[in-house]
Amino acid sequence: MSYDPEILFTVVEELRQRRRRRELDGAALRDRLYAEYPRLRELDGEISSICSQAVQPTLSDGTDPEQAMKDAHPQLSRLRAERGKLLGGIGISEGELYPLPLCSACGDSGYIFGRPCACLREHYIREQNALLSRALDFENKNFGKFETRFYPEEEQEGIPLSPRAIASRAYDTCLGFARNFRRLSGTVSLLISGQPGLGKTFLAACIACEVSSQGFWALYTTASDMLALCEEERFGRGEDRGRSGRFTACDLLILDDLGTEFTTSFTQSALFDLIDTRLREKKSTVVTTNLSPEERAERYTRQIASRLDGEYELLPLYGTDIRLQK
Repeated sequence: MSYDPEILFTVVEELRQRRRRRELDGAALRDRLYAEYPRLRELDGEISSICSQAVQPTLSDGTDPEQAMKDAHPQLSRLRAERGKLLGGIGISEGELYPLPLCSACGDSGYIFGRPCACLREHYIREQNALLSRALDFENKNFGKFETRFYPEEEQEGIPLSPRAIASRAYDTCLGFARNFRRLSGTVSLLISGQPGLGKTFLAACIACEVSSQGFWALYTTASDMLALCEEERFGRGEDRGRSGRFTACDLLILDDLGTEFTTSFTQSALFDLIDTRLREKKSTVVTTNLSPEERAERYTRQIASRLDGEYELLPLYGTDIRLQK
């Protein structure tokens, strides 16, 4: 499982800021209470001093610090009891004065022995879903809202099944791929084709939502945007240099609207490199396109067309613009 470095940086920074805010809130409360209740400041100072004096010698002579604390126990117990009674009268808990981390496992650092904590993964999924939702409108695009009734039930010339049956097959394939992504990742890539308005991007968005919610790095881009970024990195000043590496590094790439990009020898080369690299590195890709197989063969190099039509599972959609029927 991979992580988008940009999202990961944002999430780790959010955790750091959250921890810092809690520390500052606790410090502000302590300052206020110390001003109102000077005895509380005295008690905290005495307790801290006793603990320090008890433990300090053990640091140099290697004796047991736990025993040193036990020796100081009677005096500490008296002071802590007085402190507890004072705080109880004020109505303030210890947790408010010295806020504990919201995640006891990692201390709100996001990592446990260098590995991502469950809290970090939870924040990461939420942030990734928010980014994908802004691009794909997750709220209105999920598998439960895909309706095959808008596709014609009557068979059409040149198509072995009715458009509705074909749409149903595409739905089942996409749903199975998304829900079993952990097992199928790297072994299956999908090419969803058809005229505009037949639900290609809708199905791709459903896949992205499901896969992202499982914690995988799902990245959405249009073919035009992806190739424009590659071109800018190659020929521009390089402000975004290195960002195109995300297209090959992600667990799942959604490449939308293939065929709408401006085609040059460079974009053909960049597109082949992306498709070929992801296939060789066993990373799944979902491509949507308005182009038919004949149009793909005419527009792209033989190497690109052969990989799309030979290595991807083809899911053609037929019918008329279903958006007009809703």
